[in-house]
Amino acid sequence: MKALPWIALVLAAGFLLVRQNAARDLATRVTTLESRVVAAERMRAATAAGSPG
Repeated sequence: MKALPWIALVLAAGFLLVRQNAARDLATRVTTLESRVVAAERMRAATAAGSPG
């Protein structure tokens, strides 16, 4: 029974690590999506202004 607190600690640390990685992955996806939206807006503005590309 002495190992029980250590097992709980290891599981908690693993859980936090997974959450941190998931948060970082989500932030990366949001940043990528924002970049694509900005690029699309620039392309649309350039097209509306009549300049190619």
